Amino acid sequence: MLRNKKPLFRKHVIFWDWNGTILNDAQICINAMNALRKRYDYTPIDKETYEDTFDFPVEKYYREIGWDFEKHPFRDIGLEFMNYYQSDIPRADIQKGVKAIIENIRAQQKQQFLISAMENSLLYRLVQHFGMHHLFDEVKGIEDHYGKSKEHLFQQLITSHKLNTKNIVMIGDTLHDAEIAQKLHIDCLLFYSGHQSETRLKKAGCPVFYSYHQLAEMLSVE
Repeated sequence: MLRNKKPLFRKHVIFWDWNGTILNDAQICINAMNALRKRYDYTPIDKETYEDTFDFPVEKYYREIGWDFEKHPFRDIGLEFMNYYQSDIPRADIQKGVKAIIENIRAQQKQQFLISAMENSLLYRLVQHFGMHHLFDEVKGIEDHYGKSKEHLFQQLITSHKLNTKNIVMIGDTLHDAEIAQKLHIDCLLFYSGHQSETRLKKAGCPVFYSYHQLAEMLSVE
């Protein structure tokens, strides 16, 4: 665990991921997947299996946990999964301490953007539900429910807001976030308590944090 009290990242722009990073929904995703698997007579998955296999594009993750797309096409079961997910998502909450950090960053007049592989209208409804929409300069999700990639959304924001990549830090919880950051030449911090295992996250070579108190120290926003 990082214990250096000195701020590591004095950035003026923060790119936030949503699922797992801000919204604590990993267990809801596991529950929704297991409800779907029970319907089609697949064995359930546990938290360890989920963290070791969840990936982007999401279709890759479905294959990894054994879905037979000849019998159950991804486009069909992907939508069925979202039905289970959306029925349970009202029980979700945001990660402990994250809203206070986002509010403090906002008070420092730094730019913050929320980018997600969640479908855009559902994303915006959830952000509003938690009373956080006013904290971001822009909220962007993808066009459908199939979780392919969100890389193009980052490119759009950088271009439309004329952002300097040297002034950006990305905060996420998956290797996909780290991969995008690497392609865009921006710094990345990864949160372990989301959708992927600590072992996988450490392979990215980015700093991994374990609480939002620790992140506040890293960003000097306490």
